[in-house]
Amino acid sequence: MLAAALVLAGWASAAAAQIPAFPGAEGYGMWTVGGRGGDVYRVTTLEDYDEGETPIPGSLREAVEAEGPRTVVFRVTGTIRLKRRLEVWNPYLTVAAQSAPGEGVTLADYGVEVWAPEVILRYLRVRPGDLAHEEQDAINLRNGPAIVDHCSVSWATDETLSIIHRASAVTVQHCLIAESLNRSVHHKGAHGYGTLITATGDVSVHHSVYAFHESRNPRPKDVRLDFRHNLIYGWGDQPGYAYEDFLQMNHVGNAVEPLAYSRAPDCAFNVGGANARIYAADNLRLGPEAGLVNQGLCASRGYGPEILAVVRVDTPFPAPAVTPTPTEKLKGELLETVGATRPARDAVDRRVLGQIERGEGEIIDSQSEVGGWPELAAAEPPVDDDADGMPDAWERAHGLDPAEGDDHRGDADGDGYTNLEEWLNETDPQTPARWIAPPTFAPAPGTPFTDSLVVMVSAGAWPAHVTRDGTEPTAASPRAAGPITLTETAHLRARVVEPGAATATAVALYPRLDWRPATARPARTRPGLAAAVYDSPDWDEGPQTADLDPVRTGTEADVDAVLARPEPTGVVLGGWLDVPADGIYTFWFSDHPRSRLLIDGKAVSPGMPSGERPARLALRAGLHRFGVRSLHEEPQRDPSLTWAGPGFERRPLDPAFLSHSPSDL
Repeated sequence: MLAAALVLAGWASAAAAQIPAFPGAEGYGMWTVGGRGGDVYRVTTLEDYDEGETPIPGSLREAVEAEGPRTVVFRVTGTIRLKRRLEVWNPYLTVAAQSAPGEGVTLADYGVEVWAPEVILRYLRVRPGDLAHEEQDAINLRNGPAIVDHCSVSWATDETLSIIHRASAVTVQHCLIAESLNRSVHHKGAHGYGTLITATGDVSVHHSVYAFHESRNPRPKDVRLDFRHNLIYGWGDQPGYAYEDFLQMNHVGNAVEPLAYSRAPDCAFNVGGANARIYAADNLRLGPEAGLVNQGLCASRGYGPEILAVVRVDTPFPAPAVTPTPTEKLKGELLETVGATRPARDAVDRRVLGQIERGEGEIIDSQSEVGGWPELAAAEPPVDDDADGMPDAWERAHGLDPAEGDDHRGDADGDGYTNLEEWLNETDPQTPARWIAPPTFAPAPGTPFTDSLVVMVSAGAWPAHVTRDGTEPTAASPRAAGPITLTETAHLRARVVEPGAATATAVALYPRLDWRPATARPARTRPGLAAAVYDSPDWDEGPQTADLDPVRTGTEADVDAVLARPEPTGVVLGGWLDVPADGIYTFWFSDHPRSRLLIDGKAVSPGMPSGERPARLALRAGLHRFGVRSLHEEPQRDPSLTWAGPGFERRPLDPAFLSHSPSDL
């Protein structure tokens, strides 16, 4: 009895500390809290209101704009014609569209933008269409943690589902991402795209379907992306791609199925630059010409096949475990499971998935080509007299009180999920989930070293199994027993393997850094950095600084002042950084994502909001080549360049450490 009590106590403490967003949540966003334990907002009308209009009680917008933890449930069936974009600015929100009666709800005319952290979207359909004559995504995630689960998104006029800005710890799973509108209202012309990912943190996309997009299936930039067990179907110009981006990506277990009009039919992902690092495995082309060369990685933008040897890596990047699906079985499984399957699929999803099953379909330019928004079959919502979001009949069947309007916050079985979550998750509120939290690592994952590093793994009273090569731990893997000494870069994974219990894998990458030697001091140096200013109308697709003549040159001593300039210009700074002592240095570069920090002649960091994902380098004392390429089309918010090193905390670059040679001008 004592042992059992200890085990149950371990489960309880783990549940209280950290549980998945819902059973089945996986990937980087699996720990999203959402509206757990908060208020219930019941959507009782399909009406919406615009800015300046009186808020409508019972509307989806009223619920989304509310403050505090909250869960949105639906008492109506039908299409909500949004009057403007549905923006989420307040955190701790769960939108549970599976609660709707009949064939559920669809959002039309405008999309959803998530600016707040801790947001869960489940079983939601978002189909903006072209009637608003705006360039917009269906779902646009700009913060995190967040998880988008079993959503159906289509008929967007820009990307269909994007993950950008300050998004981090994000998962998109079991979604149907289909039928972007290609030659529609976008000012660039053909722009029916799947997913743009310019997030500052880690992103998982798994067990989802991309269908009928011109391109960007997906388009990741400076991000760590775990992209696995997805189907890419019927693209136009190209499937996924990356250019000169600081991308770290696992492209694993994905299936591609081109149609007759698809370009690059033998490719799953095009590589057009040397900065990306990609682990690719178990990818498959479907159809009569099955199979893929180089796991579907293809060179593009003038690069030859040799670029693939540069970007491919042999070890996967650390990412949370995702339930694997054999690639040859992936299409059949996804056709059964993706999209808003609860409460029921609508006619759009049934049509699209039927086309995929038969190997048919094409890219569209307007929702009118395929019939527009269908009527959704209605049904009466279940009786919920106490308005707590849980049907009275379900409460009675599970030992709860249908007259107690606040018991949705309760946790009858003590497993960490509220009674309301148990109903939404279709679980029993009287039977606790057997959940064991993942082990922890010390020092923190990502800690760099130059010679050796000692790592400890802890799982409390539970035994943790550990691997050091990026493979998933099993009961046969070594147990963590004492310190682990690393002398090379290691991808550690640790997990408690307990029959009958749900567990998660802890992951950590510990990079060993190579020393970068200092350069012999030039005969003459001058204070500050050489500076050149350039003009271009479009730094993304227009000519770059190397193709332009500077409009002015000179010297600059204050890097932050240059970054804070109001003019939409490109500035290139070059010279030397005088490193004061041997050691590991950290650089935080906050600027536009197109910008680059260069040390010893190599780009080491893109611009990132608030300098997220800093660069860490092992530098010998002395002079190192130093440069900044700052590209602005508009003023940036709080741009800066700071550093930390042996004997000093994070601080701005002191001009005393910067110099240039006459030849740099």
